[in-house]
Amino acid sequence: HRALSLLSKEPDTITWIDAFQAPFVFWDVGAYVGAYTLYAALDPQSTVIAFEPAAASYAALAENIRVNGMDERIDAYSIALSGATKAGHLNMQNVNAASVSHAFDALATSTGEAITPTFRQAVIGYSADDFLSMFQVPPPNYLKIDVDSIEVEILSGARKILRRPELKGVLVEAEGSEERVNEIRSLVLAGGFEEVSAPGAGNMIFTCKPPP
Repeated sequence: HRALSLLSKEPDTITWIDAFQAPFVFWDVGAYVGAYTLYAALDPQSTVIAFEPAAASYAALAENIRVNGMDERIDAYSIALSGATKAGHLNMQNVNAASVSHAFDALATSTGEAITPTFRQAVIGYSADDFLSMFQVPPPNYLKIDVDSIEVEILSGARKILRRPELKGVLVEAEGSEERVNEIRSLVLAGGFEEVSAPGAGNMIFTCKPPP
């Protein structure tokens, strides 16, 4: 289903990825089974770093990377990005691969819907800034965040990355209250970006401001 709906489910995400300037480094936060991870990695000059903490989705992601022969371009990590670096739990309503509405150390989705966990998976979480500084990974040129829950916390933990000159574009799936959407917007705009997505769009897309 994820493969068959790749080009139609979120056409704005596909258009965004198609406009990446190669060579590029793409961080896919909330990669699930890897649809957009793999699509971005079709570019031979791509480097993709994918983050997916849910065990079944990560297993599918890793297998999809293997069967597509993309392990030279994609590094996938079974960790959570968060607002802080800590050991915590991924609260899961469903444990199947590609299931959604999980939250790392939180009990509500992006829309405020309460999560009643059927399973609490122990997960190591990192702020994006800590992950970049602690490990030998390339910083992103493009950053996608789609986690259905803690987008604000992830952006709060990526304040330094958002100000790095290498970062050219950000896409955040934005659902929930106007207050929450505005908080996401403020965090990204503070990094020197401007919003280019249409008002009310499901995905908020930002590009770096041109130099004065």
